Amino acid sequence: MHRSPSLYSVACDLLLVAGWIVWVWAESLSSQSPL
Repeated sequence: MHRSPSLYSVACDLLLVAGWIVWVWAESLSSQSPL
């Protein structure tokens, strides 16, 4: 798996971006309709 280190870095970036999007989405939901 040493042939494509770029794919590994891209996967890490996608995970970070996905986590950020989920956090912002949860924050907006909690601010709009607090349960």
